[in-house]
Amino acid sequence: MRSRLRNSWRALQGLPTRPRRSCGNPSACALGAPGTATELLQHLTLALLGCNSHQPPASMANDCPASSTQSMSGLPKLKSFTEGFTGSVYLKSQTRKGSRIPWFVSLLQEKDTTLKKMEAELVRLANCEAESVRKDDVISVLREELEVMQMQLDQAQQGGELTPVERPAQKEPEEKLTVQVSDPNLRRRGVSLPVLMKQKSIPEEFRQELERLKLELAQTDKQVDSKMALLSKTLLKEQNELEQLEKEYSEIQEKVRLEGEEEMRVESGSYEEVHMEESEEELLFIKLFKFQRMNDELYDELEKVKCNYDMATGAISSLQRQLSFEASQLRKAHAERESLQKELRERGAQLEAMSNKFSNLREERKHEEMMGSIERENYNLRQDLADLESKLTDKSQMTDDLQSNVNRLQAELLLNQHHVGNQLSQENDLQRQLEILQRAELQTRVTLESISARFERFRSRIIQATYSTPGIKSPQAEITDDEVLESLQKIITDRLDFYQLLKQKGVKVPALGASEPLPPITTSKKKSSSR
Repeated sequence: MRSRLRNSWRALQGLPTRPRRSCGNPSACALGAPGTATELLQHLTLALLGCNSHQPPASMANDCPASSTQSMSGLPKLKSFTEGFTGSVYLKSQTRKGSRIPWFVSLLQEKDTTLKKMEAELVRLANCEAESVRKDDVISVLREELEVMQMQLDQAQQGGELTPVERPAQKEPEEKLTVQVSDPNLRRRGVSLPVLMKQKSIPEEFRQELERLKLELAQTDKQVDSKMALLSKTLLKEQNELEQLEKEYSEIQEKVRLEGEEEMRVESGSYEEVHMEESEEELLFIKLFKFQRMNDELYDELEKVKCNYDMATGAISSLQRQLSFEASQLRKAHAERESLQKELRERGAQLEAMSNKFSNLREERKHEEMMGSIERENYNLRQDLADLESKLTDKSQMTDDLQSNVNRLQAELLLNQHHVGNQLSQENDLQRQLEILQRAELQTRVTLESISARFERFRSRIIQATYSTPGIKSPQAEITDDEVLESLQKIITDRLDFYQLLKQKGVKVPALGASEPLPPITTSKKKSSSR
């Protein structure tokens, strides 16, 4: 049993295993361990778990693994989960009945979780590093564009020939602009290209190109400022996150240490020493070897994390140095831009003075030309005045004729107005007469209607008297006036005949009012309705 334990220990430490040999005295074995198996197990446990304890055994001080004593310089130091524990306490915790899962399994799981978090953080830092590299490329491209524009601006200020420089972001070359200064006196006076911007001999294309370069320079400065600010914010955020991660890591380490001490105190007071069987010892050693390998792997992972953290820290420091360099370059570009703007203002003032001088000369020349043109215009105006006077005489005669015509037309107008007034008065008289006639007509109509009514009543009475005589048949249909007259004539004739007959017979009858019969009355054949 001891030989197997010794071979297992040597395999764990990386030493060659010795063949099992028999010895009469257990104390004479190669390991020099105590005689009993329990003491040997205790020493082996101390060798495995007590490497980081405060007082390790002297015989096992040199057998601790190198990985268990290394410290993390860049990250917070991750202490072993066995720190401060003794082998006897561990054996007591393992011999307790009903305890199948060791207490440090949860700690190992927490360490795995922490390592996964650190791995994710390293991945994020790698992404940040890639983003920083991309931003460095963008800044370099912007710097090259700024240098190109600065070169073009210098060439433009020298008044020479502009040679376009290929930009990294543009594939098509720009057109060449050639500027020629015709006046050599301006060159001797130091007047460069911005002074001649307002001269007519300067091409308009070059003027537009210079304005475009100024706008691009301003836009580039704004973009660089915004990108610098964004990069600074990103770096500060990453630095804060790293500090937060270190703080959380130290808190987890302290928590693990406190939990281990608390559990050690609880187990030391509650557990009792119990002898373990040989099979349990073997299982315990197997678990110990497994946990030791896991501990070594964890330390290896921590070493990798340390290297990655150092790389990330170096990258961040290089980014900070690059940022400071870019800031200095940006300040330098701002200073150069201000100097260029100042020079442009000075050249503009010179150009304004020259333009004022030229304008004064042009005004004098224009004044002389204007005086000659005024003389010619005066002569022409005199001739025009004579022509206009003759035309004015004709116009005056025409005006007099027109005035006489106007007077005549006004007299005719007055006469027409008088006639119109008379016609209006006559029309008013006719209107009054018309109203009188209308009233008379109305009265006549009323009288006619009354007469017609009386005539109808009289006719009806005549018809009634005529047809009411005995022997005359009453009419069944509408009768006319002629029929009524015929009936009356017949009645009168019969009356005369009867009178003559009575007179012949000698009958005394009163005399008739008229001895002669009345002539027949002719009337119009007009139908009237019987009422």
